Amino acid sequence: MSFVRGNTDREVAERRGVEQGVRGWIADVNAWCHDQLTPDQRAFLLSQKSHVTLHVEGLGDVLFVHGSPRSDEEAIRRDTPEAEILPMVAHVCEPIIVCGHTHIQFDRMVAGKRIVNPGSVGLPSAARGACWALIGTEIELRETLYDFEHAAAEIRKSGVPMAGEFADHILNPPVAGP
Repeated sequence: MSFVRGNTDREVAERRGVEQGVRGWIADVNAWCHDQLTPDQRAFLLSQKSHVTLHVEGLGDVLFVHGSPRSDEEAIRRDTPEAEILPMVAHVCEPIIVCGHTHIQFDRMVAGKRIVNPGSVGLPSAARGACWALIGTEIELRETLYDFEHAAAEIRKSGVPMAGEFADHILNPPVAGP
């Protein structure tokens, strides 16, 4: 099994706060999340790679990253202009890149690469359900509906800073642009 570390995994494990440049309320949420994890869980997050290449039968080599191939904080969006993406993928040999970070699903060809974002299971945007991708001989973007009212109620009870805002996000996800 392979995992890719994202920016929040790193920030939570290291308890990054405002002093390390993390914005206001995000620092509070990161600190709360850090305190929920054991030292072994934090070490697991930090031990993960920033990128993983897997050979997928029928697709070939697929590069998995969190943000872009250059940075876990750099976003490739479904409407990012090709001119911005070109330097992000210039050194990438794999024909397919699976990224995240934006929490919004897309599958597009740009800069000679197929770039896929499966979306987010835990904090989907522009979707009612948990977003993910089935990657095999083809790539299928999927959305699984769940009891989001129950999830929102559990979030409100969790004690996490900004619980109300997170719960509202689950109940009323933002609408995606083009």
